[in-house]
Amino acid sequence: MQKFLLFAVLTFVLASCSNVGKYKEAIESLSGDWDSTTNAVVAIGEKITTAQNSWNTMQESMVVTDEMTENLGEDVLGQITELVAGNGAISDQFGDLSKGVFEFVSNWEEKGKKLTELKEGLAGGKLPGDVQGTIDELTNLVSEGKTKVSGWEEGLASAQAAAQSAMTKFKDLTNYQ
Repeated sequence: MQKFLLFAVLTFVLASCSNVGKYKEAIESLSGDWDSTTNAVVAIGEKITTAQNSWNTMQESMVVTDEMTENLGEDVLGQITELVAGNGAISDQFGDLSKGVFEFVSNWEEKGKKLTELKEGLAGGKLPGDVQGTIDELTNLVSEGKTKVSGWEEGLASAQAAAQSAMTKFKDLTNYQ
């Protein structure tokens, strides 16, 4: 009976170690991908914030002064008014980008707890729950994150181009130096 009990315990321990070993490479690879994607998401978030702040500063400078009102024709003032009214759409572009990153990061941080559990389980020799399901879920989220970062970069480039175009047009219309 003692031999059977010892055999059962030994078999359980070996099976546990085998389970951990089976997922070690996948967890380590996922962890590396997670870290690089985290860095990319943080970087694009910072770029969006910087660009949005720059746009806000540009927008604040797009003011028609009394001198401009006296020196510019009604046609030009109408174009400036129309241009400034369109600035809300540019602000919305930046706002949507910022909101998208914020929402993704919120989910990312929550799901990151699952990765921490996997890494702690790997280090402790006992993995939690449905390991493969968790790895698959987090791997899909990494892929989604990479796709979103690309989309945010494109959206940021578009918003920055629109902002720069608006500022250039304002300067051209007002002969702003």
